[in-house]
Amino acid sequence: MKDDTRKEIMTIIENADNGDEEAMLTFIGMASLSSELYSNPFAIKKRNEYIVNLVENGNPAGFILAGDDYLNGDILERSVEKAVAFYYLAANSGETFGYELIAKMHLDGDGLPVNYQLAYEFLKKSEDSNAGQMRSDLGYFFMGEMFYHGLCVAKDWGKAKDYYMEVMKKYYGGDYYMKACERVASMNAL
Repeated sequence: MKDDTRKEIMTIIENADNGDEEAMLTFIGMASLSSELYSNPFAIKKRNEYIVNLVENGNPAGFILAGDDYLNGDILERSVEKAVAFYYLAANSGETFGYELIAKMHLDGDGLPVNYQLAYEFLKKSEDSNAGQMRSDLGYFFMGEMFYHGLCVAKDWGKAKDYYMEVMKKYYGGDYYMKACERVASMNAL
């Protein structure tokens, strides 16, 4: 690691240690995306410490991160119940991405039973809480999937395409961008 990068990271840690939540979130992101930091025990200890701090301060992003850690089971022992509880805390604290994550779990059967009705209700709850907007590319993509496949809603490729197009407009290069492009291309090919 370059000295400039090391100094920048140490400044971020110093700010985070002084209670700067933005610095905590920045470091958590860096530690999660950098294989060098992710394999460093000190960095992981700090990452986990900051997540706990965010949760204790009622920060909705902290609730999402804690839920992710419980769901993934990489750092904490996997607990679907705790993951869902943290996602609810996030959603009820204004970070409705929590609802979208619970919906995805119901769509994928990832720790929760596949239940399209509940998945749709959670996606709709997120959308309604955000003045008709989904919170993330995940939300837009999976709402598109609901209409594309007719999962507990009437199959409507026009509505599906609208949701996929939102992914393409707002989240270029995001996790669901290519999937949304493929869906729109398949509908246009017919």
